[in-house]
Amino acid sequence: MIRRLPPGVDALESFIEAEVLSASDVHVAAAIGRTIAGTSDSVLLAAALCVRGLRFGHVCIEPATVADTVLTDTDPVPATGDPTNTDPQSVHLEWPEPSTWIEALVASPAVAVCDPTAGKPDSGVLDDRIRPLVFDGTRLYLERYWRYERQVGDALLEASNDHLGLAMSGFDSTSVEAVLDRYLGTEHIADGDPSDSDSGSGSPDVPPSGQPTLPGLGPDAAAGRDPAEGAPRMVENLQRRAARTVLDHRVTVLAGGPGTGKTHTVAHLLAAVQHLASETGEAPEIALAAPTGKAAARMTEAIRAAVVRAEPPESVARPLLELEATTIHRLLGYRDGISFRHDRQDPLPHDLVVIDETSMVALPLMARLLDALRSEASVVLVGDPFQLASVEAGAVLGDVVGPAARTSATSDPPSMPTGPLADSIVVLEQVHRYDRRSGIAALADAVRATDADRVLEVLRDPSTTDVRWVDPADGPALEQLRSAVAEDSAGVMAEARSGDPADALERATALKVLCGTRFGPLGSYAWRDLIEQRIPRIDRSLSTRGKWYLGRPLMVTRNDYITGVFNGDTALVVERDGRPMVATAGSGTTRLLSTSQVDSLETWWAMTIHKSQGSEFDHAIVSLPDSPSRVLTNELLYTGITRGREQVTVVASEESLRTAVDRRISRASGLGERLWPG
Repeated sequence: MIRRLPPGVDALESFIEAEVLSASDVHVAAAIGRTIAGTSDSVLLAAALCVRGLRFGHVCIEPATVADTVLTDTDPVPATGDPTNTDPQSVHLEWPEPSTWIEALVASPAVAVCDPTAGKPDSGVLDDRIRPLVFDGTRLYLERYWRYERQVGDALLEASNDHLGLAMSGFDSTSVEAVLDRYLGTEHIADGDPSDSDSGSGSPDVPPSGQPTLPGLGPDAAAGRDPAEGAPRMVENLQRRAARTVLDHRVTVLAGGPGTGKTHTVAHLLAAVQHLASETGEAPEIALAAPTGKAAARMTEAIRAAVVRAEPPESVARPLLELEATTIHRLLGYRDGISFRHDRQDPLPHDLVVIDETSMVALPLMARLLDALRSEASVVLVGDPFQLASVEAGAVLGDVVGPAARTSATSDPPSMPTGPLADSIVVLEQVHRYDRRSGIAALADAVRATDADRVLEVLRDPSTTDVRWVDPADGPALEQLRSAVAEDSAGVMAEARSGDPADALERATALKVLCGTRFGPLGSYAWRDLIEQRIPRIDRSLSTRGKWYLGRPLMVTRNDYITGVFNGDTALVVERDGRPMVATAGSGTTRLLSTSQVDSLETWWAMTIHKSQGSEFDHAIVSLPDSPSRVLTNELLYTGITRGREQVTVVASEESLRTAVDRRISRASGLGERLWPG
């Protein structure tokens, strides 16, 4: 009989058979057991569970509750096999009794016991070796991830206590107020004033509101009028407050959903900073970055467009229009596949660093980023805390924003949270991109509020023109949708054959199928195959055969710093001089690359919702697997819906929708508790 497990971990075999642990989890635990003599079976189990937790986005485990956690874990990435995978059969496993388990951890030579607040270990070195596990009295970490969490927490708390932001550059206080008034409006404005959205609609001369609609006050109050008097209600200009926060604090968190004006705010605060700096003769060094190349390209284009609409003086506009966002990895100087050029010893030279799509940033990368900032530099973290968190471990933006975001999603009037970061966080709630009667906005609000009945009500409302629901059980409706998608895809190929590459790339982003999984009848591979099969039937002059067929849409799956194409970038196969070429779009320009210059590509007729983060489409078709599926979560559905600018079609059964709306992702972490004590 071939031994399935490495020596010393036989006690963990039942957890593998129950599909709680994988072989790789157990191999790490076995290595700890071999390295540190006297490590008990219960400690080895805890170590294996810590490794397992990383796959599900957890930074740590809580021994007292982990037996329940493994039953409710959701897949952090689309299923690689059967999308209807079920929960592990761990109910009948023999778990250690929690108090006894904790005693074993505290006594173990493999565990450093640490104070959760001070971060100083009561014990941490054994024969000059760092212990591989850290226990803070409640949570158990792999030492590396405990260190990442400490680094992020330390950096944010230190920055929040430093009230010398960019204003320390010696800006005149009178000039500051005048410049903020010019670019972001006065401190208090009438609620309901028009505002630019992230997509750039609206007048640049009208100061934005950004004020959340307070639930429970009725439609008159939501429209900015006192119900009793009918007079405009003056509210705080939150977008101006965000700019003021950047000047006064070294860390600013700008949170909000799509269309709430995050990009508008960033562009105008950058204009204000540049304007103030021009008066002193010292131009600040500014960096823009995002987790993926696609998100970085969108950030560049959106901020440039917003700067143009702001109509600043040429001395202010020129340096801002020259800014180009990059990936965080490239900003930090990723090299050798294992390290970064910039760190505490060789920090970034920038005075201000702005990070977009922060919800996608994993804990390890956030630790590296904050570690690479100069002690006097400022950072602005921008994102939507209700979107999907990073594929890797951690939910940094959600932990950082904490109750400031959670209260805004409830039906109760939001209370003002208190904590070290409270003054550094601005949450924008009022949506300007969509009409007040928008079904997309209503649907997103209902999902965020975990109101499944309201979600179904919006989807069933015949008067809602921008939202449609297709139940997969409705064969004719599903077939009609499939035909429409195939027709649109054939149009993309025809555009690639006869038109300009830039126009074809734009056409390819007009409609996109976004899937919860890769596999299964409603997964991205099934949609891809269906589209490729139907296109030649629609137009016999079009072919989908071969790797480089004309009009094939592509998505890059790996960064390539030589060619400058990055994970998440999109492209299209076009023809030049009788040869297939790859047209890529980024920062408002289109480049043509030889097919030999690019690899690690996927056909992009459909994509997973995870991959769609940082992108937007005129029409987003959200295709969810049947229930039960562990990928069905509130964050997945919300992210898919909010990719649509003008139209959203949801393909899902009622059971799948209810499952997704009701199931929130919960990731074990100590960061939120540390940043928001009590």
